Amino acid sequence: MVSALFYTGTKYEGVRFRKALLETIPEIDALAHLVIPTHPKRKPHDRMLHHFRFILPLLTADEDELTPLHYYDSAIQLARNSHREPTEKVFELGMEMADVIRNTLNETRLEMLQGSSTQLNESDE
Repeated sequence: MVSALFYTGTKYEGVRFRKALLETIPEIDALAHLVIPTHPKRKPHDRMLHHFRFILPLLTADEDELTPLHYYDSAIQLARNSHREPTEKVFELGMEMADVIRNTLNETRLEMLQGSSTQLNESDE
């Protein structure tokens, strides 16, 4: 029998889906604080949609008007509240959306840094 935790013989062998998904939360939170220093502190059971509500304007919505944060929130809710380990599909979706959110926050931070260095250069002239 294939263990739900380790997916023996697959590319996810040894990966604990729930743990891996939940470990993305503090990573994204740290990036959000770099972009928005006044971003609220994380509360243990906050929905991701609520906690990361201030980064919603940075994310692109799809044809159903859902952002990567909406999909990420769903995957995290399943990881937190389901009695079973998340499915491979939920895991992949959650990790993909976490990557999109991280990339968006990183790009925004770089733009902010470039903008501030441009402002400094202009004030030197």
